[in-house]
Amino acid sequence: MEIDGPGSVPAISPVRTGGVSWVSMDERVDSREEIDSVRARIAGLPSPETTLLRVRLSGLMRPDDREALEEMERAAERFLWGEVDGSGLLPEPEDESWVDGLPDGLIRVVGERLRESVGAPETRARALMDLYSLLLEVGS
Repeated sequence: MEIDGPGSVPAISPVRTGGVSWVSMDERVDSREEIDSVRARIAGLPSPETTLLRVRLSGLMRPDDREALEEMERAAERFLWGEVDGSGLLPEPEDESWVDGLPDGLIRVVGERLRESVGAPETRARALMDLYSLLLEVGS
């Protein structure tokens, strides 16, 4: 850090120390192509054995994007430390296949009630995404 004089704004310059790099990515993804683009950028990062990686995603997601998101998570596993945070992703509101793809029974009933509820759209979407994630966890 350098300060030219009293009242001056400090100039901060990165200085490489040790052998570990930190990469943080905040990405908005609203399509499969955008998810694939972020995954390709992750794959192109140098020195995964000495890189700490955090990827925070926001945007809209369709049910068939789940596989691409899992591929991105697998790509992040090759780093010294890697995290893909998809908590900012919401189901595509116009895509009814989220509920239509749920198995018959209680889970489908819950999904239909969530879709038809009158609460805040963001809350409904997040609850539906959580329900779908739980279903995937149980299935794997």
